[in-house]
Amino acid sequence: MAKSANQMETVPAGDRVFQYLSDQISKGTWKPGDRIPSEKELCSIIGVSRISVRAGINRLAALGILESKRGCGTFVCTTTQSSLGSVGTILSIYDSDRISMFEFRKMLEVTSVGYAAMRATGEQIEKMQEIIQKTLRSDSIAESAKLDLEFHHLLAEATANPVILRTYEMVQNSFHFEQNIAFRGITGVEYHRKILTAIVVRDAELAKRYMNEHLDMTYCDLVNAQLKED
Repeated sequence: MAKSANQMETVPAGDRVFQYLSDQISKGTWKPGDRIPSEKELCSIIGVSRISVRAGINRLAALGILESKRGCGTFVCTTTQSSLGSVGTILSIYDSDRISMFEFRKMLEVTSVGYAAMRATGEQIEKMQEIIQKTLRSDSIAESAKLDLEFHHLLAEATANPVILRTYEMVQNSFHFEQNIAFRGITGVEYHRKILTAIVVRDAELAKRYMNEHLDMTYCDLVNAQLKED
């Protein structure tokens, strides 16, 4: 069922891009092998930022539905028709409530950070340190949320496990980073520091403990807020 204009306004921008692109492919507007509109054109069509457009494209690329070719653009993969069945499943995940997504996030990220602690490269550790410093200097919710997403994405990348990374990329924008920052501020950055400290000393169990505490705090705040609303 199509969403109303009011409903669309509450859908995260990355999700709107994902749904728009999926719809065009499902309807046959763009066929396997076709080049889709440029990022600039999609920004104008959907009314979102380039960051959101890239996030939506990356999710479909992770599903094997789109392929970006440097200097040429982004194309619908020739195997897309066999992959389209998974799009509806992923879209239904994006419609899940925040608490359900947090439970999934906890399952994914607590385990993943243990691998990141064992496998993160020196360059990835330096990038995490830079993100933490930028977050501390950030004075906007949007920028802080972007940095929060980048930190957690880098953790997934540091696992050196392509399945974990692709899974994370498919669902990361459903983790509501901007809403969480608006709700709790940048208090989570202190746990980012703790997690990074554990990664630096290669202590997988400590990293997992800190990630578990980090997500538990936000989860409990969300549950309490929902109870008050009810």
